[in-house]
Amino acid sequence: MKLNVSFVGLCLAAATLFAGCSPALNWRSVQTPEAPALQALFPCKPKAEQRELVVPGASAQARAVHLLRCDAGGRTWALSFTTVDDAAQVSQVLAEMAGGLRSSLELASRGDESPNAAVQALDLGPADVPGATPQAAARAIDLAAAQGRKVRAWHFSHGLSVFQATVWQHGSSVSEQDADDASKTFLAGFNFQP
Repeated sequence: MKLNVSFVGLCLAAATLFAGCSPALNWRSVQTPEAPALQALFPCKPKAEQRELVVPGASAQARAVHLLRCDAGGRTWALSFTTVDDAAQVSQVLAEMAGGLRSSLELASRGDESPNAAVQALDLGPADVPGATPQAAARAIDLAAAQGRKVRAWHFSHGLSVFQATVWQHGSSVSEQDADDASKTFLAGFNFQP
């Protein structure tokens, strides 16, 4: 099925799935046939989805966008990725993913009828994923909005595949230290096999 929607829509869908939470994190190794070189670590069993979307910066043509996500410990853990046509598109798609994520958080905050839907961003530096293709646009960021909504995200690539890993936190039910430790474990679980 082909949908003519933007990548932002996929990000928003991930943002709205905060309802099912597990009290504990049960870390497990995850691999997907669509990105066989990537080894990931999730704190819950992720559900896999695929959509045909127009990815800004890639081309006007719809392409497969894959999403793995699950809910645990008061957060939504997600990995979305797609493949572009040539290396010149990778940097632009990484930047578009980051912009789309910010827009999704703003939209989610407006949905709460919050008077302030502004999102504050903090650049955490390069996304340090072993085996990833070096890209200036491969960054780690923290986003914060009203009502305690927070997202930590990592944007990275491997060859022509472009990835966005996110941890969505809705509200302040998770301590800052626990959230930070779990996010570090999530990031440390990503690596590309040679």
